[in-house]
Amino acid sequence: AGLVKAPVIFFLSNNGWAISTPRSQQTAARTFAERAPGYGIEGVYVDGNDLLAVAGVMQEAVAKARRGDGPTLIEAVTHRTGPHNTADDPSRYVDEDELAEESA
Repeated sequence: AGLVKAPVIFFLSNNGWAISTPRSQQTAARTFAERAPGYGIEGVYVDGNDLLAVAGVMQEAVAKARRGDGPTLIEAVTHRTGPHNTADDPSRYVDEDELAEESA
């Protein structure tokens, strides 16, 4: 996508987990967005709980794609407040205090 300047937006909803593996065990990078330039893609980090901030970066990414200026990866950081799927039990791997804090 970066090489051919594809008009695409990659929206990554980062809730801190990949099923039962914490983000900290998936990459040494501080964010996924900071890895995007290595692929020729602009990376944007945004508070996924701030609707106006998300709308703003989406509008910029859409305008960029329409201009033909290439792809954008948007990493929207949020919290997972429930199980990953119906077979998942986050109480097995997420600290109860962390779950309570994120759900508040």
